[in-house]
Parts: sequence; structure tokens; C-alpha cells
Amino acid sequence: MDQIKELLKRNVPVFVIGGITVLIFLFIIFASQKNPPTDTANLIEVDQEELTAVHTYTKGPNNALVTVVEFTDFGCPACRSFHPEMKAIAEDYPKYIRWAFRHFPLPNSEGAYEAAIAAQAAGEQDVFWEYADLLFENQGEFKEGDLIRYADFLGININQFRDDYKNKTFEDIVTDDISFGNRIGINATPTFFLNGKQMSLQTVGDLRRQIEEELENQGINLN
Repeated sequence: MDQIKELLKRNVPVFVIGGITVLIFLFIIFASQKNPPTDTANLIEVDQEELTAVHTYTKGPNNALVTVVEFTDFGCPACRSFHPEMKAIAEDYPKYIRWAFRHFPLPNSEGAYEAAIAAQAAGEQDVFWEYADLLFENQGEFKEGDLIRYADFLGININQFRDDYKNKTFEDIVTDDISFGNRIGINATPTFFLNGKQMSLQTVGDLRRQIEEELENQGINLN
């Protein structure tokens, strides 16, 4: 018994430190559950007019109360998940939302740069959005033959599409989007801006929730 008491006495500091460590750990868990971690301090804010370029494809009225600008990568799995949700939101509120699409293919996203050029080329024949849908639906299949096949599926002029795809003008458009994204500090995809402020999204559902909150803030009754 005396040996046990002596052992406990010698190790009191260890027990105290261990107890404090456990309490700190439990506090961190509790705090994180109460307030999910979000890096809102570093969210980017940009003047709304700067976020779109002359070549940017948009859906919705130019004077819409809410503008959502998306920087995306056709090869990004997360972008593929968010795309149908953003499409549905734009369709649900066609009078109030303007959706702008800017390219930000990441360096390690195989074929995404070429896919972005092809999307711009398809846009010359008024099928940008339909072509973008096909790219996300067939993610990873971005060889030149695939890109031509998608254009053919949409029934556009293939010869013109081929010429436009090889035209440096469209490559410059994609490069311009990438350069702008880098300049304002984008480092991941998808990155969404809501009326000029970068959105903090943990789930696909956050996209709709935050956009609808902004619509209500602008005086739109969603009920």
C-alpha cells in the first residue's frame, strides 16, 4: 500500500497534465460541434463588375438582384457535384439570379484545360451551357475525339467547332480566366461568389441555402 501511495505521489504532475490535456481535448470537440470550423476571415471580396469578363457566359437577367459567379474545373469531382444544384437553383429563380461561368482548370486536372477551350468554342454556336453539361456528365473523357463527339451530339457545325477549338482566341479566353482567378486569390474549385463575396460552402446544400438567404435579404418572398 505504501508503495502505491509513493508511486501516486511521484506521478501527481503527470496525472494533472494528463487531466488538463483531456479537458482541453473535450472542449475543442464541444466547440467544433457547436460552431463548425469555417475560414470566413479569408473570404475574398471583389467588385461585382470585375468578376465577369466580356467573354463570360451567363444565365439570367443582367440586372438580377443576385449574381452568382462560379470558377470551375470540368475535371473536378466537387465541381461535378455542385453543377446540377447550381443549374437547378438558376432554373428555380430565373428572374432573380444571374449565373456567370468562369474557367479555372487546375494544373493537375487532366484534359480540363482543353475541355474549357472546347466549351468556349461550342459557345460560338450558342450551346455553351449544353456542352458544359455534357462535359460534367462525361468527366474525364476529354480527348479531342471525345470533345468533337459531344459537339456532334449537340448537332452543331463540326467544321466550325474544329476551327474554333484550334483558334488561339479561345485558348486566350481560358488563360484570361485562370490569370484573373489567380490574381484575386482563388486556389480551389469550385469557388462561388455571391454578389461579389466568396461563399463558404461545406456541402452542396449550403449553396442553395445561402443563395436563398440572399434572395430574402433582397426582399424576395420565397414562400
